Amino acid sequence: NIEYVIQEEQLGVAHALLQASEKIEKNSKVFYILGDNFFEFNPLLDKFYETENPTVYLIEVSNPQEFGVVEIDDNIIVSFEEKPQLHQGWINGGYFVCEPEFFDFIMGDQTILEHDPLEKVASMGELMAYHHVGYWQCMDTKRDRDNLEELWNSDKAPWKIK
Repeated sequence: NIEYVIQEEQLGVAHALLQASEKIEKNSKVFYILGDNFFEFNPLLDKFYETENPTVYLIEVSNPQEFGVVEIDDNIIVSFEEKPQLHQGWINGGYFVCEPEFFDFIMGDQTILEHDPLEKVASMGELMAYHHVGYWQCMDTKRDRDNLEELWNSDKAPWKIK
């Protein structure tokens, strides 16, 4: 089942997840996507179920200058840093699966998800990554939006389910 919760006040991803947490069954996996990211589907869910069930599992993609960087050791994220100024590597691709206990790391509506909660689970060895090498594109600028719309309108969008 898919159920949507409307975030009336835009206070960030952590706030939206807290609102949604009331609808999540105790032993259910939580799947969330940052809405400005487009990618072709990958086997993240299958990989998640094959693991030892970390608290959070995400995809990593290349482009560290503009986004949060993850440092990986054998698919376990050992550190998470949001938008570093100088860094090379892989970034948070905005596609997550997490256990309900991840909500315990969100201290309130003002929590910045990419800081305390994800940094904390990374330091605990409970944040794992799937190395996504397929199509991924964020939509942060008008140029990004125009390019994505052109792909969609020309029926060449890799994320489109046909």
